[in-house]
Amino acid sequence: MKLEIEKEKLLRLFSVVNKATAPKSNLPALGNVLLKAEADKLSISGTNLDQEVVSSATAEVKEEGSALIPGSRMRSLVGSMSGPIKIKKALNDIEIFSQGFSAKLKGLPVDEYCKPIVEEQPTVFNFSGERFSEALNSVVFAASADATRHMLNGVYFESDENGCRVVATDGRRLSVCSIEDGEHPKAGVILPTLAADLISEAASSQEEIEFHVASSYVRLANKTTQVFSKTIAAEFPDYRKVIPSPEDTNRIATFDKVELSSAFRRTALFSNPKAPVTHLECHSGSLTITSKAPEEGEANEVVEGEGQSFSTAVQPQFMQQFLKTTKGESITVCVGEPTAPLRVLSEDTEYVVMPMRK
Repeated sequence: MKLEIEKEKLLRLFSVVNKATAPKSNLPALGNVLLKAEADKLSISGTNLDQEVVSSATAEVKEEGSALIPGSRMRSLVGSMSGPIKIKKALNDIEIFSQGFSAKLKGLPVDEYCKPIVEEQPTVFNFSGERFSEALNSVVFAASADATRHMLNGVYFESDENGCRVVATDGRRLSVCSIEDGEHPKAGVILPTLAADLISEAASSQEEIEFHVASSYVRLANKTTQVFSKTIAAEFPDYRKVIPSPEDTNRIATFDKVELSSAFRRTALFSNPKAPVTHLECHSGSLTITSKAPEEGEANEVVEGEGQSFSTAVQPQFMQQFLKTTKGESITVCVGEPTAPLRVLSEDTEYVVMPMRK
């Protein structure tokens, strides 16, 4: 293997692929990435056995070949170098050259790379990459980090005759975002949180992506990157049962998203770190947001909107995460009984969050 590639291209490849590796694994190969040079491109692959990312870029390939090398060390090395970078394989190692600098990096035999085995035929969906990425970002923050509730440790992708959507919940809040309306093949799989993040990043700058869905795996493919992930082998709970009806959340008010997000961010600085609570008092569309902490003090801010009166309390971080990721210019808050869940609506996302004790 012998090639030359621009530093920026190589750095981008390692930045993307290294996120799927497992440097602390007992299997040394999982901390390494596979370089493959062929035709006029260089592709780099990394895996942790559950996920794999393959990304490619154009390069001047003088000799085709492949090498398995430590991903993190190579990325740090590339980041410190200048100008075009030349790479040459020597047995299992590679030699790197750039503007008077040279180094030799120890590698492993190429056949130690653990390529995922795929046997099941998938259903293929075609989405706008940007839209798919936005939808994942609008829900992934609500996934549970509790390892004992593995069915909630990710994002549920669902499609049926009414459209495609993604859902995540940790039992205290739930976020549902529509990707695309209209009839689609029926499917329902749980993506691990890491897979959702990797797929979102790979899709974000693409006009069109393919999303392959099988019961045991998913795969995203665009022009330069592929992301593979095993799915979580569990049944996602019936999330529709916890979404309150419009009749049960009939006190409604609408606010500007930017103003509401800014107000939550400022007032949350004064919430009690041990038991963070933000109080919401709305009178005919005028919302007063209040946070108190015995040692920090107290903060109040008024956000003007339109709607009815209500009184409730929420965990400020839960609201901040939703407001930071959701799309649209306005936010509608729907409140029912004091102990009942709140519904918070944006342009394409429905967010359900349990109230806090006032």
